[in-house]
Amino acid sequence: MKPTIVLLIVIVSVAVSCQLQGTDNIKQVKPVFDSFQGKDGINSRFSDEYEKCRSLISRQSFKDAEDFCRLSLSYAEELPNENYLKRYNAQKAVGTVLLRRIQPSDAIQFLEEALMTGKRVPDDTNLELGEVYFLLGQAHYQLHNLDKTLDFYARAEDTYRSAFQNVDDNEIRSRYAGMLLWILEIHSVVLEEANMKDEAVEVELRIYKTRKEYAKYLKN
Repeated sequence: MKPTIVLLIVIVSVAVSCQLQGTDNIKQVKPVFDSFQGKDGINSRFSDEYEKCRSLISRQSFKDAEDFCRLSLSYAEELPNENYLKRYNAQKAVGTVLLRRIQPSDAIQFLEEALMTGKRVPDDTNLELGEVYFLLGQAHYQLHNLDKTLDFYARAEDTYRSAFQNVDDNEIRSRYAGMLLWILEIHSVVLEEANMKDEAVEVELRIYKTRKEYAKYLKN
């Protein structure tokens, strides 16, 4: 009998035994199975779990999404370094879910990890960084850290403006312009709440200029 077939029989036998003994023991099989599958197997498992994670986030089922997002991250962390964008996406997804579940301190941990992963593309025209800057601003807003909230909103704005200038596709530019305007409007609301009237006026002026400059890309 070939060694591969023997190994598969052993894995299946252990898995069946674990099913009989309880689901906790299945975790003991995962490292063996993943090791046998290799990089392609882990890639496939990442894709499956990440798609479930994204689907649940899109349906705003954040509590259900958390387990799938965390599992996708565990697979992404087993992949070689060149798969850093998968790791970034999973880190951001976990952070997003925790943010939407009003767990800002935990969200910040994963979003800061995503920020460091995203910075492997070393410039602030990187759209991925702009998205994480904004989410970090939202997390610090939930914690009432006004200075950090405003700082991350400003970084997000700068990054989206740079990203807009670095793409030629009008459909993509339209999405960037819409996101930029949304960030500015939220920034303005936070300043108004903090009674920072002069700063709010400055942001309102940027909103006016943005609407005018990007009019052809903004959807009504």
